[in-house]
Amino acid sequence: MTETIRLSSDGPHSPDYTREVAAAVAEAVRVLNHATTFGHIGDALAFPADADAVLGSLSTAAQRLPQLLDQLRDWLVGELAAGRLRVGHGPHAGDPAAATEAAARKLRDASAIAFRLHLALKDVTAVTSAIGAPFPAPGAEEDPGER
Repeated sequence: MTETIRLSSDGPHSPDYTREVAAAVAEAVRVLNHATTFGHIGDALAFPADADAVLGSLSTAAQRLPQLLDQLRDWLVGELAAGRLRVGHGPHAGDPAAATEAAARKLRDASAIAFRLHLALKDVTAVTSAIGAPFPAPGAEEDPGER
């Protein structure tokens, strides 16, 4: 993925934009995975504070996921109530109410798991925020302007 997506919580919102942003979230994690692999990690992270910042951002993302998952669940339930869902195949074929209930149950579980992930990452950053590199770094000359 190389296209640029303008992120705006104020919109304009559309189904296409919503799917593009969700795909960009998945791609962002893939990019981080590649950046932090063994062969590249020295380029991606220079100081413990870099890792702490990444962990903090991931914690914030996990904190925001439950709201999104709950809103998606509520949307599905609303679409069912409005009679705008059908299930053409799979274990709930012909039974949109059963499919929606199963999806809603799984989304509730996912929301709770995402919240636990946020709490776990928040606990990690409580530790990583205190980790630093030796000053000056081995082999570097001290620069009093950089600390």
